[in-house]
Amino acid sequence: MAYGIELGEGSERTTNVEPIFQVHGDEYEATNAEVKASQKLVKAKRQEIDSVQSMINKVKNAISIEGIDALILRKELDCLKDKVSKAEAAAVLGGGEKYEDESKRLKELQAQFRAADDILQQAYSHFLSLRA
Repeated sequence: MAYGIELGEGSERTTNVEPIFQVHGDEYEATNAEVKASQKLVKAKRQEIDSVQSMINKVKNAISIEGIDALILRKELDCLKDKVSKAEAAAVLGGGEKYEDESKRLKELQAQFRAADDILQQAYSHFLSLRA
């Protein structure tokens, strides 16, 4: 046995564990180095994922803020459109009433003019008849 361990009392063989630890120790150190390197890679990937997740969250927040802004703007535009429609309707109705009032007044003035013209014509005829 090249790497034997004998632990009996009074044994004449010496314990020779150093070569075993040396071979396995090198393997252990290599494995341990691989584990540490893997842990560093995992840590780096986690940081990268966190960074990407943070950017995704910022984009989602920006999109939701834009959506909310667009929704608010849309509601404001709808409200303004409603107000404009109501104002136009009031202007048409009010303008219609005003038009009717002005038309009525015009007809009255035209009637008064015709009456005055008739009186003028009669007076002129009477004047001509007096001259003759």
